[in-house]
Amino acid sequence: MTLTSPLKQTWLSGSETGRLMQYQATPVIRATLLSWTVILATLYICAQRPSAWMWGFGLVLIGIEQNALSVLLHEAAHGFIHPNRLVNDGIAASLYGAPILLQLGVYRDRHWQHHRALGTVDDTKRYPRSSIRGYRFLRHVFLSLTGVLAVRMAWTYARRLRTDREAHRVVNLVLVVFVQAGVLAVCWAMGNLWMYPILWILPIFTVMTLLVSIRSMAEHQPRDLPENLSDDEDISEISRTVHGNIVSRLIFAQFNFNYHHEHHLFPQIPFWNLPELHRLLKSKGYYDAHPEWLVSGYSNVFRALVDRTPDFENMASPT
Repeated sequence: MTLTSPLKQTWLSGSETGRLMQYQATPVIRATLLSWTVILATLYICAQRPSAWMWGFGLVLIGIEQNALSVLLHEAAHGFIHPNRLVNDGIAASLYGAPILLQLGVYRDRHWQHHRALGTVDDTKRYPRSSIRGYRFLRHVFLSLTGVLAVRMAWTYARRLRTDREAHRVVNLVLVVFVQAGVLAVCWAMGNLWMYPILWILPIFTVMTLLVSIRSMAEHQPRDLPENLSDDEDISEISRTVHGNIVSRLIFAQFNFNYHHEHHLFPQIPFWNLPELHRLLKSKGYYDAHPEWLVSGYSNVFRALVDRTPDFENMASPT
């Protein structure tokens, strides 16, 4: 959902939009340092205390931060990491994409197609098209945590890479190998090479995939989604902002990603200004006119999608 220019001007003036589009380096640096500090600290602690419960906790925590890296890759796809395109892409490919086995160019193409074709059969986000009603939610969790969904997604990306130019494929492959070798070297320096497959690769294919997929459903899946949706059938054009508590935001939506409706309305506004954009829209009555796009709590969204009993209209956030 992206507003046309006349509708945008109804809710936000040109000067307000211009101010909110201003680049700031500090939020980018802070977000990048935060994610990598948590990752490295977790690896270090797990190296020092190699117990099953500690490594289990570390696997989950690193998966959460890998999800945060995917959020930063999303910001880079919009050009928010640095105003210079070459610098933006270099930082994103090295620090956000290659570490989690994703390629920025492929991600950017698929993501902009998602914006253009939201809710249609051409939307590249497929998770919102898969019903999680009843037992299907547990099935989705099982397929995520066993790596099946990640393998399917990897195959989709691999097919897209085959259409890329040979030079690009080689550069992307070299970068991924180089960055993964760096992660392996860190694990070796910390004294335990087993951390690489167990605490780095495994979370990408399990925890991160689960978080990315169910967050996408919370953002875009219609409550009345047919259980047997055909491949040539569109779904509703939906994007939601979710007011979760600090724990749920840290798990699912770091760096203001929970303001997802605002992002689809104004995709040119970077993540650090989405809370202010939300306050402006709310003060101007936007959410009085569209209360269905503002929901309180990820647990409420999941409950509504799984059992279809609560109404989203009764879950509007008061803030």
